[in-house]
Amino acid sequence: MESEDEWQLLATHGWKLQDNPASLLNYFKHLVNIYPDSARARFELANALDYLSREEEAVTFYREALALGLSREYEIYAKVQLASSIHNLGRAEEAVGLLKEVTERDPHHLSFVIFLALALRTLGRCDEALQRVIHGVLRECHTPDLIRYYPALTQYADALYKPKQEEPIDPESLVIRLRTDSDPLPWNLLLQADPCAEMVQSYCQQGFCYLAEWKETIVGVYVILGKTEDRAELMNISVVAEWQGQGIGRQLLQHAQDAAKELGYVWLEVGTGNSSLSQLRFYQRAGFRITGVLPDFFVHHYAHPIVEDDISCRDMIRLTRRLDFS
Repeated sequence: MESEDEWQLLATHGWKLQDNPASLLNYFKHLVNIYPDSARARFELANALDYLSREEEAVTFYREALALGLSREYEIYAKVQLASSIHNLGRAEEAVGLLKEVTERDPHHLSFVIFLALALRTLGRCDEALQRVIHGVLRECHTPDLIRYYPALTQYADALYKPKQEEPIDPESLVIRLRTDSDPLPWNLLLQADPCAEMVQSYCQQGFCYLAEWKETIVGVYVILGKTEDRAELMNISVVAEWQGQGIGRQLLQHAQDAAKELGYVWLEVGTGNSSLSQLRFYQRAGFRITGVLPDFFVHHYAHPIVEDDISCRDMIRLTRRLDFS
């Protein structure tokens, strides 16, 4: 039995017995006996044991299911449910490790983030738990009110908890690569630099998105988009808050210039807000010159006001650099 659809039918039929615990358990035990080499059969039995508050037994079958090899979807479910069972058995530290692995691999599932936050709370790491939930909500929910307050809420969340880095990033070990279709968009980073989800989605689809990785962790991103035959624009550049101050932004900006030049562009442009004082300093230090101002750009193109350092962001400051490093 290999079809996911067939397994879904079998599981649905079994859960019709949930009001009769003995029958429910016997049904899924019977499936394991019929399909002894099936990872999915063991997962479904573990699921039933979990439902019946028999977590210790459930843990054994979750581990067996993972060892036999589940589909990608059910592998994630098994790890989350295994972590939840382990948490309920009083092993919150182990649960946190497993849930961090899952949420790093699939950051877009808010339920997984909440399971992680609950385990962190058990360990007394409440600020980290709250930070995870806030970042998750901001990443996945793009309602007008959240878009309006995205910069402020992100700033408050970042201030809640600063993870200790085991070691500083060695510039030589940082890998910057083109994003592939199998890589999820790092929304938390992209929206950190540009709070308009619709615009971000549009230029990520049309342009070139590069990811900065350190030990398989995404720590930065940038996006360039061709504008004319000889001009490209840096649409977005962002670094994870706790990794800032280590030169990653400078590496990303230099890589963007090199990538644009390799793609055949002569000029690289960038636009930033009149209130983005640190960004203006960042680009000018890298050799970009102010070449124009678009008055009221952010007023006309963004649904909600943007305020940075008590300055209203209204105008777009345009900066340009010629990609001739000789």
